Amino acid sequence: MNYLFLKWIVYVIGALSAAAWVTIFWMSPPGEFNPFCTYDSQYELSASLRVGDQLLQSTVRTQSSHSRRWIRGLNHAGCQQSYGTALSFRASDGRVFLVPTTICPLAKEVMHDLEKVDVLRMCRKRWRNKTIGTIVTTASKPVSWQPFNFIESETANLVAMNANSYRWGSPSDDIDDKIPNLLNTSFETGSNSWSSPSRILGRHSEIIYHARKLQTEVK
Repeated sequence: MNYLFLKWIVYVIGALSAAAWVTIFWMSPPGEFNPFCTYDSQYELSASLRVGDQLLQSTVRTQSSHSRRWIRGLNHAGCQQSYGTALSFRASDGRVFLVPTTICPLAKEVMHDLEKVDVLRMCRKRWRNKTIGTIVTTASKPVSWQPFNFIESETANLVAMNANSYRWGSPSDDIDDKIPNLLNTSFETGSNSWSSPSRILGRHSEIIYHARKLQTEVK
């Protein structure tokens, strides 16, 4: 009887341990157990964009991932995220405003000590690359796009951006629900693809629409 009871206890402990490991693996962020990729920060980013008299909101979960050191030379750009790469704002006239979710190094560093970081205040003068987002016309049938400065533009500008670090879960956004047709669009880039919606979105689906690039940056 004691032997059977001990055997049952061992089985229960084994099952619980296996379930715990499965849960940890499932809930862990991408890169936690990946032999090729890792990450240095992950955070939930919330922002408010003013477009005329509209105040638009967007929230995503993103991760700053990169190749592990041992394979960095061969896998330099192989760990890019497909979700959580863009804050998306859809205006009442159908225009879509995309803002990259990359924040400045100082904000990432401070996030280790603070629960909430005011990214707009901390990064306004410290973003590594130009503060360039894109405007797409329109969400239902994209036909054109052009870059805009999301800090200084008179057409649309950020009024708030805050970041909170998170431990469990994966990068996510609402692009599939809010602006799915952008994922079905081929965006003309010309000689400079840095500000292209395709790069900011991070993923695409079957191409249905084609959007030309307008040569002037929105003021």
